Order: sequence, then structure tokens, then C-alpha cells
Amino acid sequence: MFVSVSDEIDAAVCARASRMISRSAIAQLDQDLNGISGALFVFGRDLVRLLLAKQREAYDGKLIVFSRENLELFPRWYLVKALFQPTFPVQAVSSTALNLSHPFIIRSQGSWIH
Repeated sequence: MFVSVSDEIDAAVCARASRMISRSAIAQLDQDLNGISGALFVFGRDLVRLLLAKQREAYDGKLIVFSRENLELFPRWYLVKALFQPTFPVQAVSSTALNLSHPFIIRSQGSWIH
């Protein structure tokens, strides 16, 4: 595609020196260059999508669930820690610096118990 359009442009430039270029040849070159422009746009768009996906993968990592099939992927320390993970969500306990005697539990729904 690129080579054939380059050859057409070279032929048009050489022909322009000796005679007029036909409108149909100019229209064909314009159509071919628009096709190349579209192909480069699609290539650039796909490349940016791929790079963004790789960036997300690099920063966020991949979620790997502990299972019998992939235990060899984890260090032993991770496996020991996984044994002691609670099966229910952990609740955070918080207290202000001024009132240390009455901590409160922050629930995931946003309600507070004092």
C-alpha cells in the first residue's frame, strides 16, 4: 500500500514537470492517501489501547486467586498469610486523638456505631 502510493506520487511529480496531471490521477492519489491516513489512525488507536492495557497491567497487576492449580506461583509466606485471612470483611476501628476512650466502628455501609 505505502510503496504503491509512493510510486504513484513519484510518477505524478515526474509527469508534472513535462505535462499536466489528469484530475482522475489526482483524485486517485487523494483517495489512496486518505486510505493510508485512515490505516495510520487505526494503527495508532490500537497501539494506544494496547499500551494503556499494558500500563494498567503493570501498575494494577493481575488478580490471581489462591487455588490448588496455581499454588506454585506464590511464595510460602503468602500461603501462610492466606490461611489466616478472615472469611468476612475486616472492620476498621477508629478514634479521634481527643477521645481515645470511645472508639467507634466504621461500617462499609457508612453507618457509625458509637
